This record gives sequence, structure tokens and C-alpha cells, in this order.
Amino acid sequence: MLRVRTTFDGWPGGPGLQTFYFTLGSEDAAGALACVNAVHTLWSTYGPGLYPDQVSILVQPNVDLINAADGALTNTFVVAAPAVISGGDGAGYISPALAVLLRLETNNFVSGRRVRGRIFLSPIAALHQTADGTPDVTALGAPITAITDLMADIAASGSLVVWHRPKAGAGGLSCPVVTASTWAKFAVLRSRRD
Repeated sequence: MLRVRTTFDGWPGGPGLQTFYFTLGSEDAAGALACVNAVHTLWSTYGPGLYPDQVSILVQPNVDLINAADGALTNTFVVAAPAVISGGDGAGYISPALAVLLRLETNNFVSGRRVRGRIFLSPIAALHQTADGTPDVTALGAPITAITDLMADIAASGSLVVWHRPKAGAGGLSCPVVTASTWAKFAVLRSRRD
């Protein structure tokens, strides 16, 4: 399983981090580059329409190869660093504590529960907050389109997955994402220390 990380910076409370996991037929340097390019395409296509001007988005060139079953890091592929992407939706943003929640669904079950993933998108440009304090149509729709496009970009060689992490070094599972949805309200991502 390949792990691609993206860092976000340029606002108080930053930096932020997004992580995507992929399973490919060939999990090698070429596969790592394909995943980095797909994630870069996602952010360069949709990032400027969701994030404020001051946010910079950098897809990391170091792609980790992880054994999904036990969580062991087995290799790191270093690919050419993609260009930094800038937000482009005005200077103001909604509180960095508020995020658009993108929910990832799989068809895998562990201990009688469906494996699901979440992506918190923050800080969102202020113009995407409606008068009643909820995300507007763009903030709710663009992430679904973006993740659907990412899944299509990688479909020929593999899948975007949600990683069910192992417990005590066993039982991990990479679960292909089949669909995505957004929550109609803003979510708050808190650390375990909050």
C-alpha cells in the first residue's frame, strides 16, 4: 500500500496534513509517481476553488510503502517534487477549526462494522459559508467530484483505499473506496489532546 501526504500551510494554526492511501498492481517508483501525480491533479484542479489565497498546498515527493496487514514501513520512493499549489478563493477564510467533512465509504466490514474513512478539508475560503453558517453548494459538491476524479485517475492501475489499521501488529486491511459524500454542516477536527 502506498501513502501519499500533502501539507497545507499559510494560516494561523497551520500546517495541516492530508494523507491518501493507494493499492496498485505495481507498488514501485512508477506507481508512487502515478499516485503523486493523481493527488497533485486533485489539489491543482479543486484546491484554488476551495482554499483562500494564502494557503499553499504541497504534495510530498516521499511516498511510503506500507504493509497494510501489520503497518510495517517497508520502503520509501522519492519522486520529482510537484509544483506548489496556491489557494485562489479570496483572502478570508472560515475558522481553521471548521472543516468540510468528506466521508469515504468502502464495502469492507471488520467486527460487524463497515470500514469508513474521513477527510477534513480546512481552512475553507469564507465565501463558502452560507448565511445560516453551513457550507455552500460548492464546498459540499467539489470535494465529492474531486475524490471521484482521483479514483478514476488511479482506477486503471489500482484503488484509493481506507486503511483499517492493525492492532498489536496484525489485522490491518486496505479497503477500496467505492463512494464519497459530504456532511451538510461544518465539522470540527480535534486532536486527542483537546
